[in-house]
Amino acid sequence: MQIATVVGEDGITSALNSGGTVTVYKRSEGQWAEDRSTAFSLEGSKGLVEMRSRMGELVKFLGPCKILVAKSASGVPYFELEKAGFTVWEIPGAPESFLEQVWSEEEKAEAERAAPPPPIEPMPTPVEESPGNYAINIRDIQKCRPELSSKKVLQQFIRKGQFRTLVIVCDHVPPWIEMERSTVGFTMEAAREGKGPCVLKLTRSI
Repeated sequence: MQIATVVGEDGITSALNSGGTVTVYKRSEGQWAEDRSTAFSLEGSKGLVEMRSRMGELVKFLGPCKILVAKSASGVPYFELEKAGFTVWEIPGAPESFLEQVWSEEEKAEAERAAPPPPIEPMPTPVEESPGNYAINIRDIQKCRPELSSKKVLQQFIRKGQFRTLVIVCDHVPPWIEMERSTVGFTMEAAREGKGPCVLKLTRSI
């Protein structure tokens, strides 16, 4: 693990655009030590071409080190580093006060990047209880996955029209289902017992 810092004459980080001494620290057996350093300045740069050239020299000097800490970083210098694959931290202070913290955060971020993505849960679909007759409980689905609306779960299934009956347990009759009636062609019955759920039955000829 290597971390580069841009430090001014006072020993604390300075703005990348202001320059200073760029020092690369290397971690070994839990301790940080200076590995190499160079003077760096963008002052007097004549236009973007020269500024990018100086940033290119800095990138070559940093070599395998892809983390840089400065008091602030913006504009062309920042984007040149980002383009070269650097992580740029903006932290005011002396390097010894933050190197371990930056290393810890970078390790955590690396572990997260390396972790496999969470499995994608399949979209729930109606269950065929007998040939052509399906049922689904939207209430139960939304208890586990509240981000799913009845429309997300059922619209494509209903539009395909490959069912004889479809029984839907829900809280209320979804307005969008009523709008599908003329397009798909089905009859609709809704029933509710007391304060229980709404049981909606769609029937069509196939």
